[in-house]
Amino acid sequence: MSEGQEEDFGITAPALDAEALVREVRERVRRKTESGAYKDYDLAGIASLDYEEKLGEEDFLRYHLQVVERLSDVNYGDFEIVSKGGRFGRVEVLLKNVIWKLLRFYTYRLFSQQREFDCQISEALQSHYRWSRGEIDRLSREVERLREELRRSGPAAD
Repeated sequence: MSEGQEEDFGITAPALDAEALVREVRERVRRKTESGAYKDYDLAGIASLDYEEKLGEEDFLRYHLQVVERLSDVNYGDFEIVSKGGRFGRVEVLLKNVIWKLLRFYTYRLFSQQREFDCQISEALQSHYRWSRGEIDRLSREVERLREELRRSGPAAD
């Protein structure tokens, strides 16, 4: 371990070289990072975020509503069943296709009902958010109007 690093856990297998294992893992991560395997999972920027400043409740809610909207429309259609080859590759694909066709009758209704529910909930959340945002904007304008009215009327008489 280099200076300044704490040991998170210890590996105590008698025939195991922990340092070599750590080096191998780090090397694999480095190679995968260079090849772009982790480009969609780069979370380094998250550590520097100051959630109090950058993510207010409004931004937090808006982000999660976008996620709900994106995830609510699930594709439950057929997908290609493939085989990795081998002795029984074609038979395996045929058997899986037959099983899928038999199960589709049962699963289609379940999946379609869940999808409909998810889409309705997503739309309800989006609609409620738009309505709330509109109400907040309207009330903010009303407060500003009343403040201006109060300013014009002068100091209150005691």
